[in-house]
Order: sequence, then structure tokens, then C-alpha cells
Amino acid sequence: MAHLAVATAFVWAERFDIAIPETERAIELNPSNALARAGLGNRLDLIGRTEEGIVHLEAGLRLDPRGSTTWGFMGFLSRAYLSARRYENALDLAQKSVGLRPDVPMTHYRHAICLAHLDRAEEACAALRQCERLSPGFLASRKGWQPYADPDRNDHFFAGLRRHSQFG
Repeated sequence: MAHLAVATAFVWAERFDIAIPETERAIELNPSNALARAGLGNRLDLIGRTEEGIVHLEAGLRLDPRGSTTWGFMGFLSRAYLSARRYENALDLAQKSVGLRPDVPMTHYRHAICLAHLDRAEEACAALRQCERLSPGFLASRKGWQPYADPDRNDHFFAGLRRHSQFG
């Protein structure tokens, strides 16, 4: 867990050159650590190694399908599927994440992004409204959010929302 904690600190510092080997070391020491598997998957997706990331995120979910952080793993995996243009898979995981944590605005936000990619604009709009009901100002706080360092990947991530004028 110490390697995973160090790795997480380096993710926030955007030092993936250190974060990824530290996370891999955590897995080497404990291959059954679902949090480390999902963490590695998330980190690999963030740096553009999405297919590898998906493998680790899926492994994390298999290792702990009912844990307290499962909804977060599902959210990260949904984002990775979206990046890989596997929109139906992304939507499925986003819906499951909402089902586990309907009280978290971010679950609804990712759900809305997936719905918009599939041109289900009315449902996406409803999911965005739910974000605001849960946390007024949430959408404004996400205006400049860029999950990826690569601008093209961010453009793709938000393309569905931009396609529909009601999202601004």
C-alpha cells in the first residue's frame, strides 16, 4: 500500500514516469490488490495507453466487484472505454456506477458524457440536471476539466456534449 500511496502522490504531481512503476511495484508485491490494479489501469489510460489500462481496470473490478470503491473503478473504466470508442461499454459502466453511487455528481456527469456520445441528448441533459441538483455549481466547476494531458483526447472525451447545442 505504501507504493500505491507514493504512486498516487506522483499522479497528482503529473509525474507518471514515477507513478506507473510505483503502481506496478505495488501489484508485484500483491497481485490481488484491486485498488492497485484499477489505479494502474487509470494511470495507463491517462497517458494514452488505454487498451493496457482497460485490461488492468477490468482486473481490478474482477478482484473486488462489490467493494466500497467499485463505483470509482467503473467510472475510470467507463472513461477508458469512451476513449477507446467503445461507447456502449462506456455507457453500461457509467450506468452501473450511477446505480452504486447515485449521490455522487461525478457518476451522473460521466453518464451524461456517455449518453451524449450516443446522441441520447435528452437523457444526457437529465443526467446533467441531476449533477446540479446534487451539487449546485458542479457543472461550472467542470468547465475547464481536462482529464487527459493530450488535447485531442480531451476533445474526443467532450465531443458528444459539444455536438448538442443545449450543453453549450
